[in-house]
Amino acid sequence: MPMQQAREGDFIELDEYSIFEVKGLSHPSYGVIAYPRYLPSERGVRIRCGRRYLRLYTFEEREKVLKGRFAQYYTFNPYYNRLLPIIPWGRVQRHFKPQDMVRVLRASHNLAGLRLKVLEFIEYISREADVPTDNLGISGSILLGLEEENSDIDLIVYGLKESAKVREAILNAMAEGSVLRTLTEERLKELYLFRSRDTAMRYEDFKRVEQRKSNQGLFKDTLFFVRYLREWSEVEERYGEYSIRRLGYGKIYAKVADANEAHMCPAIYILKDVTLLSGPSWTTIDRLITWRGRFAEQASEGEAIVAQGFMEEVLFRDRVVKQMVVGEERYDTILPKWREL
Repeated sequence: MPMQQAREGDFIELDEYSIFEVKGLSHPSYGVIAYPRYLPSERGVRIRCGRRYLRLYTFEEREKVLKGRFAQYYTFNPYYNRLLPIIPWGRVQRHFKPQDMVRVLRASHNLAGLRLKVLEFIEYISREADVPTDNLGISGSILLGLEEENSDIDLIVYGLKESAKVREAILNAMAEGSVLRTLTEERLKELYLFRSRDTAMRYEDFKRVEQRKSNQGLFKDTLFFVRYLREWSEVEERYGEYSIRRLGYGKIYAKVADANEAHMCPAIYILKDVTLLSGPSWTTIDRLITWRGRFAEQASEGEAIVAQGFMEEVLFRDRVVKQMVVGEERYDTILPKWREL
């Protein structure tokens, strides 16, 4: 691995104070794949170090900024076969890591308000899941010092084994309902309206799938989200060792053969009995993959699903995998087959 490593959940601050969110687990040695999240702006309502920041929410907002202010870094990538923003390490003046924030919180003696609640949440998860705090991280606005008292808690769990233990502990705690709770109807509607900006889904379907997930809930009435990541030693791919060829946009009906990594980031669903409903008729799909937490834990092993997204052929070393990427377009979906889409 290169000396400078960055992964999903990290943030970088550029030399002109824009803050970018790192995406993925594999990056070139000279830079990092990252998208703008906070921009210095007098219109911003969040303040850090005396500087106001404007938050970008949708992909369309981020892409507009990339094409306008950072076009030299937003270029066609031959491995991913699409436009990607790669920020050179030479432009980075600070690297924010979620595990560092956990250490800061645990070493503090005068915490109050939201930050005290975050520490209590970390210690609760560590104790209930029997996972070391070294395998936990805090991302999002809290990591950056841009949080408000009503901000969410963004938890990162590192390691396959640790992720499985935390997921089980959260589901058990939410079933009991005293410390962790599933989202209330009001919170679900708020989350639905927020995600509807760039993901189309009926509220009835949204509510049905979201209520059974471990990656979001309430801790002392504060909303929390969880991303489950592989540890560095568990990441197989290295940047440039694979290539991706886009085959077209499609829709399939299938059954989930294996959902062991459906909670991870990226979430992966191994498929069987695939029927192509639309798209390139000369291919099939082996798996679904998504980097967006909203499409994690959408379906369980044995469930029939309908999915829609970009179909791709991935060449990795001596293997070829046919996959569907979900989460890049508004009408992408992974939905258990309760009704026709």
